[in-house]
Amino acid sequence: MITVAALALVISGCMGSGKAGSNSTPETTTDSTTTIAGPPPVTHRQFVKRLDGLCRLYSLKGDRLNKRYADVLRSTDYAAIADVYRRAERIQAPWRAAVVRLEVPPNDRRRFRRYLALADRIDGLFHREIRALRRQDEAEFARIDGLITQTRNQRTTAAVDLGLQVCGG
Repeated sequence: MITVAALALVISGCMGSGKAGSNSTPETTTDSTTTIAGPPPVTHRQFVKRLDGLCRLYSLKGDRLNKRYADVLRSTDYAAIADVYRRAERIQAPWRAAVVRLEVPPNDRRRFRRYLALADRIDGLFHREIRALRRQDEAEFARIDGLITQTRNQRTTAAVDLGLQVCGG
């Protein structure tokens, strides 16, 4: 029997896929008499607060999914479990779209790219877990689950390096 890790662990910490956030900078317009500066660049504290807020919002959605399908996740109906996992993947897509629109302070860009790369790896592994469930391949599921645990630990370290409180747990 495949031992299915709690879905909360899969979607907690806000996983996603795609590229790092915006590199936008303030613009200055000048006419013959006036200079109008755009908004100041986002600070590290503002960035962390915004990212943690997105993680909090989408983690709550994952928690609701866990509660709604708790019986399925405890069952041995691998096809039904795979369907719940697919729903979890669909929760992650809007989180990712919101994250890539964040303005990232220059000093955080490298660490943020690392965080997102690890989240991407988890997403890819999670998708492979779904395929293993559909094939009822217990050995492959267990192997992938171990890789997800390893990568999640690395992502948690990257989240701490960024100063995140909610993301990456």
